[in-house]
Amino acid sequence: MTTKRPINASKEIKIVWGSDQELPVQFVNQLLVSHLSQSEFNLIFGYLSPPLALKEEDFPDTLEVKPVVKLVITPEAMKQFLEVLNNNFEKFYMNKKNRV
Repeated sequence: MTTKRPINASKEIKIVWGSDQELPVQFVNQLLVSHLSQSEFNLIFGYLSPPLALKEEDFPDTLEVKPVVKLVITPEAMKQFLEVLNNNFEKFYMNKKNRV
């Protein structure tokens, strides 16, 4: 995805994403969001493994989420993040709905 952001009235600099091939892939199924200050959001993604017990009486009282990655972003970036997620979520389900 290429983005142009104005630096000043006469100059635009193109922003281009590099390759993500070297990034490790992490599976997450839990999300914790906090905003302890007015200047940042903390997004902590984690993994929760389901219990292996077959009988209800063997279920544990507590399950622990293993934190995988923590992202700290500004409120402005959070707004853009939510807009991008929402747009992609809608497109994903529209495509899924059209395939059925």
